[in-house]
Amino acid sequence: PSCDSGDGKLHITPANMTSHFHRSIEAAHSQRMLSRIFHDTAHFTVHPPLFPNAILGDEGAANHMVACDQHGESGLHMFVYGEQEGVGLRPTRYPARQRRMASEAIARRHGITPEQCLYLQQAPEVIDAGVFHNDVIAMNTTRRMIVHAEAFTPADQQRLRDVAAQREGLVYHEVTAEELPVAEAVSTYFFNSQVLDLGENRFAILAPQESEASELARDAMLRLEAEGVVSAVHFRNLRESMRNGGGPACLRLRVVLTPEEAAALHPGVILTEAKYTALKQWVETHYRDRLSQDDFRDPSFVAELEAAYLALESICELPGLYSDSLAVSA
Repeated sequence: PSCDSGDGKLHITPANMTSHFHRSIEAAHSQRMLSRIFHDTAHFTVHPPLFPNAILGDEGAANHMVACDQHGESGLHMFVYGEQEGVGLRPTRYPARQRRMASEAIARRHGITPEQCLYLQQAPEVIDAGVFHNDVIAMNTTRRMIVHAEAFTPADQQRLRDVAAQREGLVYHEVTAEELPVAEAVSTYFFNSQVLDLGENRFAILAPQESEASELARDAMLRLEAEGVVSAVHFRNLRESMRNGGGPACLRLRVVLTPEEAAALHPGVILTEAKYTALKQWVETHYRDRLSQDDFRDPSFVAELEAAYLALESICELPGLYSDSLAVSA
């Protein structure tokens, strides 16, 4: 956010997603889309993704937390990484998707001072247990931070405790392995929840129903409410989102804007009742309710997709966003 950047502008870097080839090809489109949305260079700087190399593996907001008094105020940026090139421990079963060098490069690029940065290494054991991103083992917003007690290497876990204890107004809470084993936290998407700052020191958690179905996860979640860490917990059926690899944690990418910055956004992407109606009709018109392998061999399916993209460009007032790239690829 501009309150923490070196030049007072909002800075954005799309993740390069180098750990998975099929995700890495998204980076160029993400940059093009973000450059159109945040087009006013007096307020915004949209950077290209980091160079796509393993030692600069970057998966973005899923591995980033900010502790601050409220959105829009300067805070402490916590960059979580899985591996530092040539240094320390590393997982053996699954790759570390976020590299420390990438996190440091982003912080320097965006002008965040070293004093505002805290780099935390994920415990290799939790990565091997399926914790591919920090948002699978920790959650936070403004003055609340809830993490698993085994999320980070022992040294960094203690460093986070020490920093949290010194930060006035921050409520820091650890969920122990006895309360909720790491495997149970992963399978129930416990930390894939969304913590919401409701104002007046009231916080709520929006949690997937998978957490409610597990006795351990449900008890741990309700204990947060009983102990006053949050004011309320709401379990919701988010199964379709979870099955698509998402969930409430995917909403954590908050782009904090000043009123002037909000006014400088491309207006076509602001959700209104009319825009919602148009998007709903677009989904009902263009989304198939099933796909088969044969569909991907059918040239008419490509034409069907192109028609959907063109319609979406019109709704969002972003002509050429998809169709120009389709023409280049063709």
